[in-house]
Amino acid sequence: MQMVCVESMKNIRIEDYRENPDVPVVTRIQNETEQTHAVETRAVGPLPIILGIFALFIMFLFFLRTKRKIRKLTQPLRRKNGYQKPKKSPPQKKPIHSEQQNNVKTAIKTKAQSEAEVKELIENFPEVKVEHIIDGDTVIVVKNWHKTKIRLDSIDCPEDGQLWGDTAKYGLIKLIGGRKVRLEEHGTDRYDRTLATIYVQHEYGSEWMNVNERMITLGHAWVMRRFYDHLPKDRQNKLNRLERWAKSKKVGLWQTPNPIPPWKWRSEGGGQFINIGQGAPPSSNHAKIKIASAYIRTK
Repeated sequence: MQMVCVESMKNIRIEDYRENPDVPVVTRIQNETEQTHAVETRAVGPLPIILGIFALFIMFLFFLRTKRKIRKLTQPLRRKNGYQKPKKSPPQKKPIHSEQQNNVKTAIKTKAQSEAEVKELIENFPEVKVEHIIDGDTVIVVKNWHKTKIRLDSIDCPEDGQLWGDTAKYGLIKLIGGRKVRLEEHGTDRYDRTLATIYVQHEYGSEWMNVNERMITLGHAWVMRRFYDHLPKDRQNKLNRLERWAKSKKVGLWQTPNPIPPWKWRSEGGGQFINIGQGAPPSSNHAKIKIASAYIRTK
């Protein structure tokens, strides 16, 4: 087959192609088409694309600037015509269905028995063992092989960091730390803690002691009158009488200057903290050591 150079074929006229049919005209045209396409492909690079994107960005900025200018120029005219920007309507609250209302934690209490009835039924109350004492009015007990958080009912002790908070905690440790107790359950609070009155037997005797009332007598707690409506009148009056006695005799926290109730202390953000040399009387450190050693012996 006869091969013809492309450059020599450029000088050949169409008449020559017609006269000489052996010249590969189709091959020459295909080669020229491929070369032209390659040149065009090389000419179209990333630069035109970048320039196009940049031009669109400049046009967008120009559009924003023009829009602001138009708005600024027409603002006096809109004020004159009394134009006001439409206000967004507040989002409507969705109605709470009964299923959602049931999920909201609320305090559930049951009516308590009188003091005379408790003495007859105390042996039927569930027996648990105190495992840990969180503070003066909250403990963790083991009940049916499960841990349960118990909130002492109708009393409120000073919090951690509050004046007399540690002393109230050690006072409760001395009473029931590591011991088996009886629970008179009254329901649950909004934090899903079990509200209960705790009873413990005296070390020397079979008589049962009401720990909630004992904490009031020792001056470690206040009576929560807002939350003791479920108690019968005789037990409410006894709690009030014990608190008045402790206050008059300056027992426990009542010997400190201006004791602040825990609910007021919490609402104020816990502003009163225990400092060295303030708060509890000087003998309280020795009392804490005694209480701690007694708690260790009971375990």
